[in-house]
Amino acid sequence: MRRAAPLLGALALAAALVPGAAGGSVPGFPQAKINHIDTSAAPRIKVYVSLLDARLRQVPEKWPDEITVYQKPEGEKRVELFSIVDGEPQFPKPEDADKAPEVPKEELPVVTIAGDDERGMAAVVVIPGYNDIAYSEGTLGERVKGGAGLFFKKLGKSNRMNAIWYNDFVSTWVEAKGRTMQLTPLTDEIRERCRAWELLQAEHHGEEPEEPSEELDPSEAHCGLTTKYEDLGKIIEAETFKGFYPNLFGLSSPLCTDKPQQERMATGALNRDGEAEAYGPPAIEVALEMLVKGALPGQPRALILLGDGRDGYIYRDRECRDHLRAVCAETNTTYAHVKKCIDDAMDKAAIKEQELFREHLPGWLALAKSAGIRIFSVVDPLASPSARERMEVLAWRSGGTARVAEDANEVVDLYSDLTAELSGQHVISFTDHDAVPGATRTYAVRLKGRGGSFTTDDFSVTLPTQEEGLAFLIADTRAMITAKLGDKVLLAIAIGLAVVLLLIVLKIVLKIAGKKGGKAAKKTGGAAKKAAAAAKKAAAAGAKAKS
Repeated sequence: MRRAAPLLGALALAAALVPGAAGGSVPGFPQAKINHIDTSAAPRIKVYVSLLDARLRQVPEKWPDEITVYQKPEGEKRVELFSIVDGEPQFPKPEDADKAPEVPKEELPVVTIAGDDERGMAAVVVIPGYNDIAYSEGTLGERVKGGAGLFFKKLGKSNRMNAIWYNDFVSTWVEAKGRTMQLTPLTDEIRERCRAWELLQAEHHGEEPEEPSEELDPSEAHCGLTTKYEDLGKIIEAETFKGFYPNLFGLSSPLCTDKPQQERMATGALNRDGEAEAYGPPAIEVALEMLVKGALPGQPRALILLGDGRDGYIYRDRECRDHLRAVCAETNTTYAHVKKCIDDAMDKAAIKEQELFREHLPGWLALAKSAGIRIFSVVDPLASPSARERMEVLAWRSGGTARVAEDANEVVDLYSDLTAELSGQHVISFTDHDAVPGATRTYAVRLKGRGGSFTTDDFSVTLPTQEEGLAFLIADTRAMITAKLGDKVLLAIAIGLAVVLLLIVLKIVLKIAGKKGGKAAKKTGGAAKKAAAAAKKAAAAGAKAKS
């Protein structure tokens, strides 16, 4: 945009409104950072640590000769828990002991790389699929599609993943009869079929969910994260760029003209009243929903945004300027006055769009933070300054990273750097017997090697109790449900979701507390069956309220 200052100010204000946000600057690099702590198998803890250099590249796997983990009691200094030097764990000697304590073999700390970790990660890759000529006819489109496939090849083999291809509506990979080798628009009919399948899986939350059978019933559909993502790169390569109204953020930015030159596509589906179906929630909200509902307890969660950050009609600015030339010429006689009239109107429209984004931003970031979702963005050369800011602020404020490609040739390199960042994290697994339900544990990690030593900031995690965990998870999803479905059906859907979330918390707490035995398992199983029945009733009530 010609005048960047008003837009920068609008977005800086948006960032300032986010709880916990300090300033708006990009963090300095090199940087060591704890990205995630998995307490789902407590007292066994997993800490995910990255070390990025000044070019935002993950340092080589073998660089640190020494890794030290600290715990910080409240109001006290850090206490060293252990070090791993050249692959061998070492424990500090207590002041009143002659030697370091003996640690059982099964409790020794272990360091792996995230890409090799058996737990894997949860990730959704959001890809622009609209018909900008740079995508449909230029080299940028092929690089975006081909590069997006890297995430499904290089992030490891134990993940739960999916792709979102967005243009006028949102499409994703859905496992349903006749749809397994293509992306499917998320119509109301598909979403209803997927919700029915999710309710059947209520008993499996907190464990590995059942995958749909090979012989799929026509009424079955599995949306969301999947372990069957090996062909997603090929499926994305086969997609075509179409449509002119990218539904990334759902901003519904105003147009200058009554009738744009390009019409918005329809899915071809009709609702129950025989009318054209609505376009559904924006891509970012679909991705957040997938990660909240589909990640296993304790898994790292990543939302990967690719593209230029545009939302709404892509030719709005061009057609707006054409329209304003005639309007401004009616009241202004000189070229300078006409130009100022056009520029002022365009700046107001751009600021209005940023204000719409600002209204949604705190909710998205609060959800991402509380659900442990980090957002990563790779911005391509088509981005305007304001659209680039949207992609960057989502990344930096959620604890992720943002990369900006200066030209089409750089896009794939930056995708590769991001896959290296995610898969190259050091995963430190160790036993902390003080990590019990309700306890808050604060950790820090130092990475040391030839030429330098880098220490992370403190990272605190509170292990949930049954009651706290349920309230925490319900709060994560309430804002998103309200925004997507409206208050009319919020209560009915929230009841069903709360039942499912309760099952997740029950399983986590039981695992943390070490409660085992046939009697406890039988009781949990009975509760799960009752919960599934209650969830079905809640879904029916929600459908009735919606209609």
